[in-house]
Amino acid sequence: MQAAVSRSRRRGRPRRFVEADVVRAALDTMWSRGFESSSLDDLTAATGLNKSSFYNTFGSKRQLLGSALDLYDRMLAIPLEPVERGIAGLDDLLDYLDGIERASITDPRGCFMVNCTTELGLDDPEIARRAAAYRGRLRAAFARSLEIAARAGQIEGEVETRADLVLAAMMGIFVAVRA
Repeated sequence: MQAAVSRSRRRGRPRRFVEADVVRAALDTMWSRGFESSSLDDLTAATGLNKSSFYNTFGSKRQLLGSALDLYDRMLAIPLEPVERGIAGLDDLLDYLDGIERASITDPRGCFMVNCTTELGLDDPEIARRAAAYRGRLRAAFARSLEIAARAGQIEGEVETRADLVLAAMMGIFVAVRA
């Protein structure tokens, strides 16, 4: 029985698409339209996949969202990395926030993770887990930069409270940009 299954899997046509490109196109669609508002037709049009290839590759729209969020996490790592490394303290944090400001002006989609959280709610266990990890990562990076700034005498006061405030302000900005 298992040999028959293995042989039938090998008979399918080879993929004529790059999965990473498909995920990027789907991310762009869901980021612009929202997850719920991105229909299967929207996603297949954006990705160039037919419905059969879509389901064979991703299983469901929800699973594709997971892949899109994974990609978004990797995209976040690039601008956040200097803040996470935390060498320049306040300058690292200010550079990151300047980048967020520039992105918010040029791209009205806001933050994909925040958008998914506000759209799907924290009642969705996977979104709640991802949202908590996202906020935790940002907060830890902010706290690291602020701690370095405090040690250098650039700021005074409670670092943890300031990290919470920076995170809350940034989340609010992301919601406002999308609205």
